[in-house]
Amino acid sequence: MGAVLGRAFDDCLVTESIFKLLQIFGALIQRSLIALELSDRMPILVNMLNQEMDECKLIYSKQMSRIANKGKALVDRNMPPMCGQLKWATELKAKMSFSVKSFKELNHPVCYKEGAKQFFRKYKEMMNLLTTFEDEVFQMWNLGITKKMTQSLSRSLILRDEFKGTLRVNFGRDLSAILREVRCLKVSNKHPYLKLLLALAYFIEG
Repeated sequence: MGAVLGRAFDDCLVTESIFKLLQIFGALIQRSLIALELSDRMPILVNMLNQEMDECKLIYSKQMSRIANKGKALVDRNMPPMCGQLKWATELKAKMSFSVKSFKELNHPVCYKEGAKQFFRKYKEMMNLLTTFEDEVFQMWNLGITKKMTQSLSRSLILRDEFKGTLRVNFGRDLSAILREVRCLKVSNKHPYLKLLLALAYFIEG
């Protein structure tokens, strides 16, 4: 059984596969022979986790360089700019948090060695960078919408078609863009700025 686990472990290319493998084996990994087979490979898992954190840092650095050089981030083309950047950061956070949570749940002696401590330090650094990035993205967007909202709300939001007699909304591009950002976050229902944005949407639409 230990040999089977060892072979399966060696075939795993990413940490997520390793965690799923260990979850399948469950309590069996506590048996002495299997635990011995696993302990020889745990440093490999720690190295892979550190490499993944380095890759996340590289992804972050490339995004920052793109923003600095081109003035815009690389986001999902179906997402509005502000929401797209927040989603990008949230997804990167989720990827890292899954690895940390799964690693801690192993409760293996390797979790307390220097390699693991280095992994946790990298995770903490990246989470701080991404949280700061999210705050800056939202604050920049928030500062820019005040003037746009004032201009948009100063005119009638509903107009009557002179020929057809029907009513239509008179939202400008700026106001439509703001509402799109709000509705996009509303769908996710997860971001910490959601309550503030919903209040903004209520103000505009109400």
